[in-house]
Amino acid sequence: MRYCEKLDTSKVSPSAAHRALAQLPVSLIFTANYDDLLKETFERAGKRVNIVTRDSYIPFMGRGEDEVNIIKLYGDLRQPDTLVLARQQFEAYLGDRPQTIKLLETELARSTALYIGWSHSDPFFSLILGQLLDRMQGFERRGYATLFNLTQSQAQDLEERKKIRLLSLSPERDEAAQLAVLFELLSKVGC
Repeated sequence: MRYCEKLDTSKVSPSAAHRALAQLPVSLIFTANYDDLLKETFERAGKRVNIVTRDSYIPFMGRGEDEVNIIKLYGDLRQPDTLVLARQQFEAYLGDRPQTIKLLETELARSTALYIGWSHSDPFFSLILGQLLDRMQGFERRGYATLFNLTQSQAQDLEERKKIRLLSLSPERDEAAQLAVLFELLSKVGC
């Protein structure tokens, strides 16, 4: 499995941004990443971590104050049969994981989302978010995003159509360090 080797982060340490994120009072994270950096970071922070890669795992998600549920939308490297990498896998995704999609839609509708590192070009996520926005008819919750290298039209689409406010970070400075500062500020204000 050559792709697993290319995606492997077992020799990479969590960044300052990961560590600061683990200090926030979050219990649910959706990620497109295949690696274990979030899991490792939250476990080091003393939290019990539940990794959800299949619809059948959803009933066993934790509810405790010291628990974090990490929904790996495109699978986990440790579970190669859950990986969504090829076009055909993305095309089958909606039919293969309907409960995961419902959970994502519910949380996008009821929670204030913070988008971190989202490429804004993920066609699956854009489809889910676009359909949700159409159904909410202007009553959606505002989200926030820390994104780099956006075009003017992408930024305008995020702000106007998707109701996602961009948090300004400098593309010239270390992204992880800037995110760490942002998360530390959020933890101090009780976000």
